[in-house]
Amino acid sequence: MVVPELKSDFRKLNNMLYQSYLPAVINAAVEAGIFEDLSAKGKSAAEMANDLKYDYAILSAVLDVLFSAGLAEKDGDIYRLTSLSEDFMLEKSDANQITGLRMFSGSSGVLDRLGEYLREGSSSFNNLMWSSEDAASSMEKFSMGGPVQSAVSFVSEQPEFKSCRKMCDVAGSTGYFSLALIGENRDLRSDIYETSEVCSLAQKIRKKEIEEGLLKFIAHDCEIGSPLNGLYDIYFCSNFLYQMGFEDRLEAFFMEVNRSMVTGGLFISNHIAPPSKDEDRITVSLVELLTRCMGYPTHQLPVEKLEKALSKTGFGDFRREEPSDDLPFPVVKLAAVKICEV
Repeated sequence: MVVPELKSDFRKLNNMLYQSYLPAVINAAVEAGIFEDLSAKGKSAAEMANDLKYDYAILSAVLDVLFSAGLAEKDGDIYRLTSLSEDFMLEKSDANQITGLRMFSGSSGVLDRLGEYLREGSSSFNNLMWSSEDAASSMEKFSMGGPVQSAVSFVSEQPEFKSCRKMCDVAGSTGYFSLALIGENRDLRSDIYETSEVCSLAQKIRKKEIEEGLLKFIAHDCEIGSPLNGLYDIYFCSNFLYQMGFEDRLEAFFMEVNRSMVTGGLFISNHIAPPSKDEDRITVSLVELLTRCMGYPTHQLPVEKLEKALSKTGFGDFRREEPSDDLPFPVVKLAAVKICEV
């Protein structure tokens, strides 16, 4: 597998594309009466959900998008309209732009049903959505826009990496992160744990690497818990732990991770963190709204929560890399060493 060398930053294009969802969100907020409800006084998301009889998770994500776009302001948990919204988003304003706004709201996929989700809640999350060949290819190409290169650079700089021989890549899709890391350590072999559907797909598209013994795909429901087929000396986890963090299940998961690793082994996390820069806020808030509309609770994981859970389950010697400006999302990379059994 060839990892491309990039001459530009994917972040700029990614932010541009995500911001194309804004008209659909703003239009849905107008239709749902959110601006009008906030025009009288400031309210929390919980108060608005109760008053308007809307789904709290979806409504709070919509409000965060409006806040990120400068259409609402926030003081603690209380939202209020900005002057921009008071001038242009309210029916009573002689300068309202509501009719013109509708001209900018074309099809936005899942957000076409945003009004329905506000009233009725999200649909059930389909964990098979990434199991088709087109979806897997799209994920790999997206990751080759910087996320793979950045993760490989971080992992290969860890002093333990060159001595690693056996890797666990949990929820590792079709193995593109694993193959990129094997490119930096030819003695490394990776067990990739995925759904049975993704494993079946990988048997076709990674046939050569499987026959060479570089990759092994193992069907496993990763949401239930960590694989215990180890002992692994590197455990790689990318864009997977969001629901566990949301449900406070990280410590239980890391207890199992500990048992599947050798002492001195290296755990790597590669996850989107809450945005710290204004230029990322709109994109990340839109990702969060899309995520909740699809029935998944969140797509952000604070690194502090990760470190706290890892420190309670036998890990230490933390090394962190803050988000890079050239990546499409604010991803924090975290390395931790298993220092003792638990």
